[in-house]
Amino acid sequence: MRTRILYRSNTESEPAVVEFVKSLDRSDRDRVELVDVNSRDGDGLARLYGIQKYPSVIVTAVDGTLVRSWFGGLPLVSDFTYYLHQN
Repeated sequence: MRTRILYRSNTESEPAVVEFVKSLDRSDRDRVELVDVNSRDGDGLARLYGIQKYPSVIVTAVDGTLVRSWFGGLPLVSDFTYYLHQN
């Protein structure tokens, strides 16, 4: 499984994303990849999964299949960590 947070840098939502990641335990933080949609790879990833609102969180299987998502906002930290520990 791969967990990514897609966000747009230099926007009002960027500090919330940074705080969200900081609030995670170290082991959970290591499982999350931050992806800036202003980058070439980030833009391609957003297009691939049809993401148009940021920040968004996606969890994908090894083959790229979308397993879980939170679009247009961050989930509660407790809900997110619960989900990470269930999978």
